[in-house]
Amino acid sequence: MEDNRRALSARLSVMMEKEGFRISDHELKGLVSFDLIARRDEDSYVIKVLYNVDTLRGDASEELLSIGHFSNSAAIVIGEKSSSGNLEDGLVYFRHGVPIMTLQTFEDYVRGIKPFVFSGPGGYYVSIDGHEMKKVREKMGLSIGQVSSSVRISRRSVSLYESGSAVTIDIFLKLQDLLAGDLRKEIDIHALSSSYSNHPKIDRMNDRFLESVLSLMGSAGYDATLLRKSPFEAMARDALRSLIFMAFPQSAEADALRARTIMKIAEFMEEEALLVSRSVTDKEMIAGCAVSNINEFIEFCEKGELLSLIEKKKSLA
Repeated sequence: MEDNRRALSARLSVMMEKEGFRISDHELKGLVSFDLIARRDEDSYVIKVLYNVDTLRGDASEELLSIGHFSNSAAIVIGEKSSSGNLEDGLVYFRHGVPIMTLQTFEDYVRGIKPFVFSGPGGYYVSIDGHEMKKVREKMGLSIGQVSSSVRISRRSVSLYESGSAVTIDIFLKLQDLLAGDLRKEIDIHALSSSYSNHPKIDRMNDRFLESVLSLMGSAGYDATLLRKSPFEAMARDALRSLIFMAFPQSAEADALRARTIMKIAEFMEEEALLVSRSVTDKEMIAGCAVSNINEFIEFCEKGELLSLIEKKKSLA
């Protein structure tokens, strides 16, 4: 299965580069929640590749969605099969809230051909443009009752569809025939990621250091989240949405590999990186990554100037 996953990942990379995307370093260490990041101008994706999408766990999904939300990227899983068989092209699947597509569907997506059908409990559904449906209905002089009678659905269902609820394919086709309009609404995975607001539910109660750091950053006005399945342990952004990838090693000097990995990601995303050492350190930079002791971190964090701290470290290196 791992060989199949690697082959799928290689095909994905070739496709994305052909479509003009830059791809993050394939040799990054410690990545679990995502496999690569792809960027083309302002179009950015955080991608997990799975041959069998049933292996996607809830905690990994939360973290993937959170990384996408914080980095202004669309979070997505590219897969080929599930326990019920091969995934179909042209459909969007969901698992734990994460959109899942085949490679062909995703290739069409980045080329501007977005799907509008998704798989859900009991069958396939169409994302419907409720505003357009209501506009067409009123233009034709049809009441909600007349639509419900013609399509043989309840008046409440018509109201729900006009409010944006998804509809089964058979009902969608009947509505299309009756209203003679294009009622489809494309599925926008960027909008899904930007609307995600939950932080991963990570049990850090045994790590008072991280809990205090997160509390401090929140009090200082930073939106921050802790992570567990990534080389960086936290992501933070200020009011201007500048992003900082962070880690809190026991010893900064002993964590040069993590520093290099975080720095590669930060440089690729054109953002900043910071290591906050839990022990005393006189290092300013490690592997190109700014290093701070906890006292400096507290001082600059309370002033809301973590970016200034990073610039200070760079100037002293």
